[in-house]
Amino acid sequence: MNLNEFIKKVCENLLSIAAFATILVILVISADVTLRMLGMPIAWGFEVVILMGAIAVGFSLPQTTFTKAHVIMEFGRGNLPESWQRIFTLINRCLAIIIFAIFSWWSFLYGSSLWKAGQVSSILNLPDAIGPCFLGFSCFVVCLVLLNDLLHSFTGRS
Repeated sequence: MNLNEFIKKVCENLLSIAAFATILVILVISADVTLRMLGMPIAWGFEVVILMGAIAVGFSLPQTTFTKAHVIMEFGRGNLPESWQRIFTLINRCLAIIIFAIFSWWSFLYGSSLWKAGQVSSILNLPDAIGPCFLGFSCFVVCLVLLNDLLHSFTGRS
């Protein structure tokens, strides 16, 4: 299994987890609204929706980046010669890798500080560090996706 296949598999698995989290958000919100009308709201619904929302957004990002389904700003780039386009691609990917590496690092640092402080949610007592750590992992995978894309763009293989 080469790097491209491995990253593709990781992205697909993370997307499956994100889809499950999205379905869980829909179910919890629907149940909470229904039960709230009957005078029995779900007390822990808010905590689950926040965590699952973070997982849904974070874990879908690597697949979106891998398939290049995100918004691409190509202002004026199409009129440039191929060599300039490659330079812009190189600069863009390198800057994106740096930005996502910083996001990943800061997320892990924040998650670590929450873990060390013992901060937990108010009802379910879930560690608050889970969300930032999941987002940090997701940003790290995006870095790998961008690095793979960079290697693929300039070598023709991954």
